[in-house]
Amino acid sequence: MSSAIKSSIAVSMVDDVFWRQCYNLTNEIKLQYTRGLVSPSLSYKVSGLDPKKNYSMTVRFEQPDDKKWKWIKNQYQPCERPDNIECVSRTINHWKGQQKGSWWMKNNVDFNYIQLTSRTYQEDYPDMVSFSYLFQIRLQRCFKYIPVLNIFENEQLIHAARLEHTEFIAVHTINNRQLKDLKRHIRSLRRVGRCYVSNFNLNRFLQAPVPQSPLAIINKPKDFSIRNILANK
Repeated sequence: MSSAIKSSIAVSMVDDVFWRQCYNLTNEIKLQYTRGLVSPSLSYKVSGLDPKKNYSMTVRFEQPDDKKWKWIKNQYQPCERPDNIECVSRTINHWKGQQKGSWWMKNNVDFNYIQLTSRTYQEDYPDMVSFSYLFQIRLQRCFKYIPVLNIFENEQLIHAARLEHTEFIAVHTINNRQLKDLKRHIRSLRRVGRCYVSNFNLNRFLQAPVPQSPLAIINKPKDFSIRNILANK
């Protein structure tokens, strides 16, 4: 699902198959005090931009419903929602800033450096400035969220992409054992510098059969580093 002024723009996930498999298992993402990365990878593919125009990208997280969710009898069930919960997170700008449409369409729109946390660095150290805080997003546990990719042309919003299968529940610990096994495998791929493996057989890790699709081997970008992020700020 997406809302747009220019309908020619199309957005998909680079790690689309893993997102769909996690969604079918009711995706859970663990919040940590620091360095809780999004899994599967928060990386997009964008098409339909004008190659010669300048665009910028941002990401935020929205709650798709007004319910709080609890793990009861091996499944998530809705319960009463408190009144003081923020429905929309802070917004993170892509570290590349403005780039030509040709650049965005050639490269992955990568937000893998975003850190999901249950509290902010400034709550613990209010008098200090942390570099990591620039990429931290605070979410509330036991609520559903969906990442929203916003595309701007000359600082004007022209497209907002909300992909249904990227919805997840923010949790303290992952409850679904099948999902936990799948995410363990995804993390192992990250450690060897790959997003995917070819012909990944999910049934080796899950007890219940899940539809499969062939995946291509994709290496991590060579230019992604803290040094390059600082140089392009």
